[in-house]
Amino acid sequence: VVSEGFDHPALGPAREQLGGVEDERARHRGQVVAADQELERVTRDRQSHAMQFSTDLAALNGELAELSKRLEPLLKEQIQVTKRGAELRDQLRRVDAQIQETTASLVTVRGPKQDPAAIQAELATLKADRAAVQRDEPKIAAELDALNPRIAAIDARRTESQKRLADITKSEEDDKRRTEELLSAIGAKRKVMDRAAGDAETLRDKILFELGERLYVDRPDDLGPQLAPVDAIDLELGTHDRRLMELREILSSIDKAKLARGILVILLAVGVIGGFAAWLIYMLS
Repeated sequence: VVSEGFDHPALGPAREQLGGVEDERARHRGQVVAADQELERVTRDRQSHAMQFSTDLAALNGELAELSKRLEPLLKEQIQVTKRGAELRDQLRRVDAQIQETTASLVTVRGPKQDPAAIQAELATLKADRAAVQRDEPKIAAELDALNPRIAAIDARRTESQKRLADITKSEEDDKRRTEELLSAIGAKRKVMDRAAGDAETLRDKILFELGERLYVDRPDDLGPQLAPVDAIDLELGTHDRRLMELREILSSIDKAKLARGILVILLAVGVIGGFAAWLIYMLS
């Protein structure tokens, strides 16, 4: 077909058709190969992104666990210091109430008369107690001032880590969805191109078959030696086909009912002979 030294009226149109079909087939096959390569690239990128996400996720989870471990004792200490501050304020309120009550007893006109000196002594004791209690207030405030920035710093880092965790998780979900869409689109395109390539191959085979039939029927003299093996195969196939037809005719001419009756008669005769032989052996024994 491709040899320029061989000529036949059907070869020119066949060559043109085959050239166009083969170009189309090669183009579609190239697009199929490109789609396969794109599928592999997208799959590799997805695997790489998943591995990176797994690494980042483990690092962030470890960082959050470490921050929580560092934050827990500080929060406990903060709760204790805050509780001490609340108890101190309650104690100051109680002392202030006692001071007010004792001060009021100096000018009261009801009840038994009390010794002013004793009341002044009690007031002095209460004020001294208040001053002693109040001395702890700056210390508690200083402890809170030292704890709060540390807690705030760790809490800020934890918030940032949680935000990064949410970001990489969203990025992972987006990448999964995008990859699925890409794989679906590329796979659909590949199916279309593969089907088109298959149609082109079918058309090519059809053109070659029709050309072969044309060359076989209207064979040039130059093809005699090349077609001799084909003639031998055709002759052999024809002989086999003729034998098969003869066998089918012979089988179809057989009367199946008569054949069945004959087989039944033979079986009955064999049964009778067998029974007679068994009876004879029994009588002789």
